[in-house]
Amino acid sequence: MLNVSVFVIDTRKRCCNSLPVLPSGGGSSRQNQQPLQQPAWIGGDVDGRFFNSLTPGWLRAHMGEHILLLGAPGAGKGTQSKRLAAEFDLEHVTTGDALRANKDMDLSHMDTEFDTPRAYMDAGELVPDAVVNEIVKTALEAADGYVLDGYPRNLDQAEYLSEITDLDAAIFLDVSEEELVDRLTGRRVCDDCGANYHVEFAPPEEAGVCDECGGELIQRDDDTEETVRERLRVYRENTEPVVEHYRARGELVEVDGEGTPDEVFAEIADVVDE
Repeated sequence: MLNVSVFVIDTRKRCCNSLPVLPSGGGSSRQNQQPLQQPAWIGGDVDGRFFNSLTPGWLRAHMGEHILLLGAPGAGKGTQSKRLAAEFDLEHVTTGDALRANKDMDLSHMDTEFDTPRAYMDAGELVPDAVVNEIVKTALEAADGYVLDGYPRNLDQAEYLSEITDLDAAIFLDVSEEELVDRLTGRRVCDDCGANYHVEFAPPEEAGVCDECGGELIQRDDDTEETVRERLRVYRENTEPVVEHYRARGELVEVDGEGTPDEVFAEIADVVDE
């Protein structure tokens, strides 16, 4: 087995209690909570502002759930995964972070083109499934319950996932391509601190200037329209068949991803509740 540093986002450790979820009235049920608004598709670290309330006791019955969240780039699966993990006391397992945490892992003992994941990334190539699979397996084995985000990305990975774990829900966030393009091309990131904004839906107080540190806001190279449309083409070619795989097995639940963040989360939570 590979010597893997498992990277699991533990959303149960709430570190930003200065911005709590605000109750709308009596009771402590999820329906009576109004988390602070931020579009789910902006991405990046939202500093726990969605997730700072104590997990309601009735949700602890869902510990041990195995949830897969699927969607195109910009659909909001990253932020919704974090919120789902916090609400249901699950681990947020993301392959992107796991790969970055293990980018210098020694692969010399494997029959691979490069000796480290970093070399694949620098060359603009996908890390081989065998390496990704091992990282995912180790992360899932370490979690009592999880929300899996960013895997599987192809049919071979989907079949491998079925061999190593059972899913309680496979949820797909359905968002039109034009909406995805609008969301992704409008994103801006602080060049200094990495804070995320959107020119239309979450603009800074001063155009082009970060509210947090005063740094310059930039458009990342992968957020230009040309690059975004290419990312979506690659998604359709490689990952959309995974969605069809779970649909054909009768395991897929589709959620309208074009609502507000709270509306989308409410639908996702209802699926998990069932």
